[in-house]
Amino acid sequence: LTGGRLLRTPRQAAPELKPYYRVATRLATALALVADASVFSLGARLKRAELVTARLGDVLSQLLIVSATLKRYEDEARRTEDLPLVHWAVQDAFTRAWKALDEVLRNHPARRLGRALLRWIAPWGVPDFRPSDQLVIQIADYVQTPGQSRDRLLAGSY
Repeated sequence: LTGGRLLRTPRQAAPELKPYYRVATRLATALALVADASVFSLGARLKRAELVTARLGDVLSQLLIVSATLKRYEDEARRTEDLPLVHWAVQDAFTRAWKALDEVLRNHPARRLGRALLRWIAPWGVPDFRPSDQLVIQIADYVQTPGQSRDRLLAGSY
């Protein structure tokens, strides 16, 4: 009901990123609940429900992207010039993850269970984390401007 606002965050986390840690925890908890409920309700049929498992895998991969993004930001001394990139990457990953989770529950083979889980996990609707157009423009400027920040971002890319 609180949307994860009461969840704890790491003490050393950057203050501007603490809401992302809360959403990631909420999403990971929802993923675990849906995966467990799917295994329990479908049993061996889960193997044949490929769209369910694929979408759950999508949620997990987006959570890994969020974790890697937050860790890199923390490990690289919290450079403020990288903050727009962090915001965009995390918001985009959350958007994709929540969409996949919503699709799992709306199309779950056990329809009643899917609807009940959706009401429980997202009672006010699926959260919308789409990056703003302003942030997208800021990122576009960032990657087009030569400099140390862009070089660090593209290190190892060819």
